[in-house]
Amino acid sequence: MRIPRALSALAALVAVPLLAAAAPPPGTPSGPPPTSPATVVSEAQVVGPGTSLTGSATATLTVGVHLTSTAPVKSTLSVGSDHAILCPCVVIRADRTLDPLSPPIRVVTLHLDLGTDRDGHWTGTTNVLAADAGRWHIDAIGAGDRYALDSAGYPAPAPAAAVLGGTPPSTVVHGGQWTRVQVSAVRPAGTRTSAGRRQYAYRITGTATTAYGTPAAGAVLYLSSECPGHLGLPFWRARARADGGFGAVVWFVRPPSSVCAELAPSAWTGVTPGMVDAVPLRLPRPTLAVSAHVVRRGGRVTLTSTGFASSAKPVLQRWDGRDWVDVRTASRRGRAVIAVTTPPKGTSAYQFTWRGRTTPSVLLTAR
Repeated sequence: MRIPRALSALAALVAVPLLAAAAPPPGTPSGPPPTSPATVVSEAQVVGPGTSLTGSATATLTVGVHLTSTAPVKSTLSVGSDHAILCPCVVIRADRTLDPLSPPIRVVTLHLDLGTDRDGHWTGTTNVLAADAGRWHIDAIGAGDRYALDSAGYPAPAPAAAVLGGTPPSTVVHGGQWTRVQVSAVRPAGTRTSAGRRQYAYRITGTATTAYGTPAAGAVLYLSSECPGHLGLPFWRARARADGGFGAVVWFVRPPSSVCAELAPSAWTGVTPGMVDAVPLRLPRPTLAVSAHVVRRGGRVTLTSTGFASSAKPVLQRWDGRDWVDVRTASRRGRAVIAVTTPPKGTSAYQFTWRGRTTPSVLLTAR
């Protein structure tokens, strides 16, 4: 989640005057430091959108405070951070949000809206989505000399009497239809050679639904062979049908051990924290079928594997009591069919394997 980086920038902003006060230059007269101008915060409020948000619709959440100070309240930019924050500012926090990927903490920069920099009303705004649905409240305020840090390095609320009164000002963001993705199948679908490199195709199908279980028609789905946490450079994109279903053939440069599906509303246009659902998906385990489980001594049994990549040459293995021992490698790529002669008596276990992927084992009994 990216919000802690933003908050660390505010922490850096706060730490600068504190460190400067802790280490006075040589020659500074001893004695108590001069009293800082007092900044009093009142009329703090946070106002959310009046309508329920759905899908990719956005709305504005507004924060307002009245600042009174004996010295002008100046705008200060944090230094030494790749995520600069301009204060006066307010930290707002959500008790919980509809989507777990939605950042529950935000820093909102305030601008003078009415009055003067010594006695005026300051406001700030931030955009919210359906995924941000939840109760948001003011958690901390940084303005003038009103800066503090808690033990974790985050801005701590100013004294309740000066800032929040008794209960933190709060608002509720109402939202609902947030898309979810479920992949029902990932199956090998062929191979090809491009620019001298082998590529592997997999047929991926599934459904996209809203938080209420209705079809997420038009939702955009991205797939990659890794799960970076947020969208990187997707190599495949599709749009869900009216019934929420989707399916396509995806080409990989190597057989993946897993894929990551990231889903966004149909109107999604950029990388925004909380705008994607990342679902890691394991490829289905290959299967093994046999023509018979019980045969005569020395009889022939045919073992068939499915679910490996079409370029694979699976290896049939038998358990010797201590380890799996190779019996034979498939002569053709893809679906492997191998006939073996069972041991003279007893029960033996067999399995197919290829590049770390194995089928469930089967037992063959000779009588």
